[in-house]
Amino acid sequence: MKPILLLLIACLSFRFCTAQEITPGVKQKLIAQIDKDAEAFKNSLAKQNKTKIEIAYAVDTFKIERLSDKEMDTDPSTAGANQAVSELTVSYDKLMNKYYNLLIAQLKGEDKKTLTAAQRAWITYRDAEKKLIGVVNSPAYTGGGTMYTTFTLGMYAKVISARAEQLFNYYNCLNP
Repeated sequence: MKPILLLLIACLSFRFCTAQEITPGVKQKLIAQIDKDAEAFKNSLAKQNKTKIEIAYAVDTFKIERLSDKEMDTDPSTAGANQAVSELTVSYDKLMNKYYNLLIAQLKGEDKKTLTAAQRAWITYRDAEKKLIGVVNSPAYTGGGTMYTTFTLGMYAKVISARAEQLFNYYNCLNP
């Protein structure tokens, strides 16, 4: 009886621990659910006296974060987590570019040059930070392991998301 019970527990554990591949169909279902959740989130923000710009940014970041979370829940393997965090980074990079373009469109003359210079300096910082993140998470300092790839990707994602938020805040200041 005891071996059968152990076998049953092992089988059930394996079933709940296996990762599901994120196929285009699975991703489409995740996005559809997130879109529904985002609409409810948007409605709750509208009741909080937020501006349209604040609501748009909050909904954009909600969708980015929620998709990453859902993808990691669906495929919790290291490869799945790495893919989800890489996609999170790409999404935040697109959001950062959106607010950079909105901001530069509102600035005049020399002010545009100031933003461009700041962004170029930030890109230099980003590249140096990415290198440092790789160094401190390298096997020479961590002892190695696949989880450090995920840590490295996550730390880099935070650098990008922080800049997206900065640019949004500058833009929001111009549009109270």
